Amino acid sequence: MKYLALIPLFLLLMTIPSLATDDGGDDAYISTTPYPGIYQADRLYQYDDREQIWYGAKRPKLWTTLPCDQARTTLRERGSWTGNLSDSGQCLGDAEAPTWASGNYLNYLTEKNDRD
Repeated sequence: MKYLALIPLFLLLMTIPSLATDDGGDDAYISTTPYPGIYQADRLYQYDDREQIWYGAKRPKLWTTLPCDQARTTLRERGSWTGNLSDSGQCLGDAEAPTWASGNYLNYLTEKNDRD
């Protein structure tokens, strides 16, 4: 029964390649548009390559309050960012860096996947 909750997350796996690119077409991600869905829009999520799921970051929880300017700016503009963050949200470098996304961007990906 608990695995049923993973179905929406699995659907997002089909859209992972689009994290790095947007074609700028009619369905391009617009960061100022609120996309409804199961993810909290201002929450920070990290992709777990091993488990192949997105999960809400324990610390920091909100991407909007990240001290790492590069991460915060990229998340605001593109919805996703690849890099390492400390528990306090400071930038740590790019070595073996995970991918992070805003909840709003994950809602966009879910909506886009449902349309396609």
